[in-house]
This record gives sequence, structure tokens and C-alpha cells, in this order.
Amino acid sequence: MFKHISELEYHELAGLLYKNSKALEQRRQKTLLINTLLLSQFFKINKGFQEHGITILPIKGVSLLLSIYKDMASRPMNDIDLLIEQKNVDRGVAILKDMGYRLDEYAFSEDYYYLNYCHIPLFKEADEGLTYTVELHWSLAVPRPYKIALPLLWTRIRSITVDDKNVKLLSHEDDIFSLLLHLRRFDKPLSLKYILDISEILKKYRIDWDYIYKHSRSNRLISLAYYALFAAKVFFNNDIKDETINRFYPGFIRASLLKYLVNRASSYGVSRLQRSIVFRKIAYVFLRFLLYDRALDFIKFVLIMPKEEFCRFFTY
Repeated sequence: MFKHISELEYHELAGLLYKNSKALEQRRQKTLLINTLLLSQFFKINKGFQEHGITILPIKGVSLLLSIYKDMASRPMNDIDLLIEQKNVDRGVAILKDMGYRLDEYAFSEDYYYLNYCHIPLFKEADEGLTYTVELHWSLAVPRPYKIALPLLWTRIRSITVDDKNVKLLSHEDDIFSLLLHLRRFDKPLSLKYILDISEILKKYRIDWDYIYKHSRSNRLISLAYYALFAAKVFFNNDIKDETINRFYPGFIRASLLKYLVNRASSYGVSRLQRSIVFRKIAYVFLRFLLYDRALDFIKFVLIMPKEEFCRFFTY
């Protein structure tokens, strides 16, 4: 499947095959150190919020390392993503500031993040030479081009115990929605990091597909779900049934193009995407267009994109 180590790095999956390379083993050790430090910091933050009676939910990296991946170095992460109820955001920011976190002096104002994003990033320098970044989210996705609504999310949370510490997590289905939404907004074209995350959740847990379908339909995420499930089946031999995937069928044209892109990447890899910046940008735009159920939603997203996000695309 992966013809070169560089392709594993593109997908951020190098930790899966570290035993075959001394260079990958070194990177694995670095990932292990960073993940260990970030998880330790999360537990301190979680305890601080619990003492104030506020529930926070780790999303993406921390959540997956605590509940899915047995090898602490197999899933890299760069920051700590936390979800908090919107009514508690101001108190949450205050708690983090009391713990030594601050807004980056070169970042935007808190008001700017409230208006344009779904999170506030805060930073703290660590003694280990690592800068801890915490992104405090009040939603799983930015309200562009439309607001994502998962009204039952906070009633479906679950609890786990890790080393005698109680941690609240999203339900498995809302975990999948979190990964889908980050896949659509941030992912490199045809990168498999979040696809693997989704595949591992599907392998480990029983999923309420009625819930996934209902809220994929209401939030216009049908094409995105179809792509992720089909890619999980092709790349990671997930045994998800075709009838389940086809439940999210986005129409003949979109389905055909998404399947073509996935099958081509499976057969030929992503070396061309790595070599050519221009080709990568074209693929990024084309894939993003396909992952919106309506062309109008993609157009609106482009037109109302904040300027710094627009510039980031051109420096990618």
C-alpha cells in the first residue's frame, strides 16, 4: 500500500511500521515522549476543571490515545483539543490562564476567535522545552458555511477510568463526527490519519448507524461519511458492510469520483501529490468540493473564508 517512508509521513502513519526502520524508530521515540507529556498535562487540566465543577471532553488525539490505540506512539498529536459547553467557555479560559496558559501575543483577540472560529488557542511553555498548546472548543466545527448541529452530544457522553482518574469522552458516534469534520476542513488531500482513526473506532465498538445517518443527513455530511467509510474499507480492510456504506450514497457522480480517487490512491500512492505543490492544491480543492453535499455550500465556504485561512491554503 505504501511504497515509500515519505508516504507514511504524509499520512502521519509512520508509527505503524517503526520496526522496519531505525529512522522511524527514532521518530517513534520522539512521538512517544511528546504524547506522554501532553497526556500528563491533560490530566492536570482535567483535574483543574473537575475541581471547578466543569466538564471537558478531550477530542481527537487525547481521546483516541486513551480509548483506541494501545501503543502510545502509534498516533501522533501536537496539541490538546478540549470540548466545553459554550456557556462555560469564559470560565474555562480563566481556569487555563490561572494554570499559566495565555493567548499567543501574535494571535488574534478572543473576540476574533469567538466570531470566526469554534475554539480559542492558549499556550504555555513547559520545562521540558515543549510548548503546550490547548485549543478550547465549544463546537466541533466552525460555523461556516453553516452551523453543525448535534443537539444530543452532551447527553450522550461516556466515562472511562485511566489510572484511577475519571475522564469524560464523546460517544463513539460523536467521536466519528468530530473526525469527519476535521477531515473535511484540515486534512491534506487523501491523507489517511483520520481515516485510520475512524476505522479503528469501527473495529472496536458497535456503532449506532441510525444516529450517524440521521445527523449526517441533517448536517449535510452524507458525501463526507461515504468517502470516509469507503476509504476505511479500501485502505484498512475494514469489514464494514457495503450496505452500510451505501446508506450514505451521495449520488452517482459524487460516489463515482470519490471511489475513483480512493482506488487510485490505493493503487498508485500519493507520490504525485508530494512532488507537485500545484497538483496537491488542485486535488485539495477538488476533493473538498466533493465532500460538500451541495455545491453552494462549498462556494459559500470559499467566499466567507477568513483571510488568514485563505493565505494558509496558498502557503500549504
